[in-house]
Amino acid sequence: MRKTRALISIISGILTLGASAKEMGFAEMWQKVQSGEAKIRSIEESLEISKLNNSTVSRHWHPQLYISSTYAQSDDSGFSLFAKLQQRQIAPTDFDAAALNQSSQDYLFTTGLGVRVLLFEGFKYQKLSDASDYEVEAQQIHLANTKVQKKAELIEAYTGILIEKKYQQDLKRSQDRIQSTVKNYKLGKKSNPVGYSGILGLRALANKIEIKLGQSEAKVAQLRGEIESLVPELPMDWDIRTGTFTGILKDQVPEMSPEFLKNVSLQIQMREKMQKAMDLSADSLKSAYWPTLGAFAETQMVQGDRDSTDVNTLGVQLKWNLYDPATFNNHQVAKARQNQEKWITEEYRKRETAGRQTLYSSYPIAMKSLETMNTNRDLLEEQVQVSSKLFRSGVLNAINLSQVFSQYCDLLSNLKELEEKIVELHTQTLLMTAGRQ
Repeated sequence: MRKTRALISIISGILTLGASAKEMGFAEMWQKVQSGEAKIRSIEESLEISKLNNSTVSRHWHPQLYISSTYAQSDDSGFSLFAKLQQRQIAPTDFDAAALNQSSQDYLFTTGLGVRVLLFEGFKYQKLSDASDYEVEAQQIHLANTKVQKKAELIEAYTGILIEKKYQQDLKRSQDRIQSTVKNYKLGKKSNPVGYSGILGLRALANKIEIKLGQSEAKVAQLRGEIESLVPELPMDWDIRTGTFTGILKDQVPEMSPEFLKNVSLQIQMREKMQKAMDLSADSLKSAYWPTLGAFAETQMVQGDRDSTDVNTLGVQLKWNLYDPATFNNHQVAKARQNQEKWITEEYRKRETAGRQTLYSSYPIAMKSLETMNTNRDLLEEQVQVSSKLFRSGVLNAINLSQVFSQYCDLLSNLKELEEKIVELHTQTLLMTAGRQ
C-alpha cells in the first residue's frame, strides 16, 4: 500500500514538474457557479419564460386589432350575385334566369380593419393574470433557493477537502513518528515479549494509519469530482486555496441567532406562492358557469367588377354555456389538487419547524464539542511528544507508547467526523436562514 502511494506521488510529481496548480478561493468558485452552473441557468430561463407569459396574460383586457384581406374569382352564380350585392351595384337584369344560369367570371376583393373587445368573461383572465404574478414570484424564489442549495453543496465539498487535507497532515505526522520509533527501537524482538508486543501494536497502528490515508485520499478525489461537476470552466490544474473550514463557514454562513427560529425557508415560501397561483387558477375555472360578452367593429373596403364601396359593421356578442360536459367538475378537481398541495406544504412546514428547533439546539453543543475536542487534541499532541521522550529514555515501554499513539489517532478521526458534522449544521442553517423575511 505504501509503495503504491509512493509511486503515485512520484508519477504525479513528474507530470506536474515545472507547473504549479492554480489555487482558487471559495468566492472565485462561487462566482463561476452563479454565472454558469447548468441548473441555475435552466431556472433562469424558466423564470424568463414565466415573465413573458405573465406579460402576455396581463394584457387580457387589451382589444384585439386585426386586418383582413380576401381576393376571390369565380363563375359561380351565387358568388356572382352576392359579389354584386356587396358592391351595392345590383341591377334588375341580374335576377334574369338566363343571366343567373350563364354567369360571367366575376371577382371580389375585400380589405378590412377590425377590433374586438372582451367586455366580460367571468373574471377568468383576471384570475389567470393574478396567478401568473404568483408564478413569477415562485420562480424567482425557486432561483434563489437553487443558488443557496448550490452554495451549500460547494461549501460542503470545499470545506470537506480542507478538513481531509488537515487530517492527512496530522496522520502523516503520526505515521512518521511511529515509523521512526519502530526503526530505532532495538528491544522489539521476540526475546523481549513486552517490547515485541508493543512494537507489533505500533506496526499495526502504522498500517491502520496507511489505510485511513488511502480512504482520505479517495474522499478528496470524490470531493474534487463534486466540485468539478458543480463549478463550470475550472482550469485543468486547479486546487483549493489554503485555509480553514471554520473561516469559510464564518464568511459564507449567517451567524446563528434566536431570529433563526422565526425564519421561513425559501422552499416553503416557494410552495406558498405556488399554492396561491393554483388557488387562483382553480377559481378561474368558475368562468365556465358565467356568460361571456364582447363587442366588435369592422370596416371593409369592397372592390369588384362594377364598383368599390365601404362596409361598416358594429355589434356585440353574448355566449353562455348552459351545459358543457368538457368543463364539468373541472373547478372541483382543481380545488382538490390545490388542497392536496396545501396539506403537503403544511407537512413540510411542520418538519422544517421541528428540524429548525433541533438544529438550533444542536448548534451550540456541536461548537462547544469542537472547542473541547481541539483542546484535547492539543493535550494529546503534547502527551505524544512527552511519551516519545519518556520512551526513548526507557521510562515508558512500547505498549504504553502504542496506546498513546492509538488514542491520538482515534481522536483525529473523531475530530474529523465532528468537523464534517459542523459543516453539515452550517449548510442546513444556510438553507433555512436564506428565507429570512
